[in-house]
This record gives sequence, C-alpha cells and structure tokens, in this order.
Amino acid sequence: MPRTIPLSKGNHITGFHPIRPGHGMVAFESKLECDFLSWITKFGGNPTVTSQPLTTKYLDHNNIWRKYTPDFLITYPTLIPVQLQKWNFSTNTIIEIKYSAEAEKKSATIQRKLNAVRKIGYRTVLLTEIDITGEPYE
Repeated sequence: MPRTIPLSKGNHITGFHPIRPGHGMVAFESKLECDFLSWITKFGGNPTVTSQPLTTKYLDHNNIWRKYTPDFLITYPTLIPVQLQKWNFSTNTIIEIKYSAEAEKKSATIQRKLNAVRKIGYRTVLLTEIDITGEPYE
C-alpha cells in the first residue's frame, strides 16, 4: 500500500493521472509530478508507472537512519525508448522528481537517498522541471 504524506500548509496540486487505456490512474503530489506523468507517456513503450513504489532507509549526513520513499517506479516490458536512454533509464527505473533549485540545494541528501535505492538493485534517475519542460518554473 502506498504511503500517505500529510500536506503542509500551502498550495498543493494532487490527484491521479491517466497513463494509457488499461493501465489505471497514477497518484501524484505536485504539479511537477503531474507534468512528469504527461512527459513520460510521450515516449511510448507501454511502461507501468507506480507511484511511491517502496520505502528504504539511508544514512543522513549525521549518520542517522532516515526513511526515503521515491516518487515513481517506471517499468518497461521490453525495450526502453531511445529518447530515455540519455537519462540512463533501464527496464526498472526509480524516478525522483525535484524542482531544479531544490535539487541543487539538497544535492548531497538526494544522492544519499538514490544510493540507498541503487544498493537494492534499481537504476535511479533524478529529473527536474528543466528536463521535463525545458525551462525552470517561476
């Protein structure tokens, strides 16, 4: 069962996004995640998209164990679309979505989290709004 994240006091866009007929809706927790779901469908290949697919632990910069739940797991049944190979996608890829300013500011923490996922056997990809839309969000 996917985890539930309580919303902070602020504006949030949450909901469910269609991937393709027969796939089912995929939950998202931000406009950027919704934009990612639209973006990933452009490449074809019939991926299965799972929101918040797993939770793992990582050591933070103070050597304290923390929990981490990545945004999405993208699973391709056979071939990965050529356009996605430049981002290092594989048949099972964990995706972390961050705004570019946050990705830069929290780079070390994000890498610790993604390293924890790699240790359990997944390829990881960090995407920002620049990757998805071609420009930073204002």
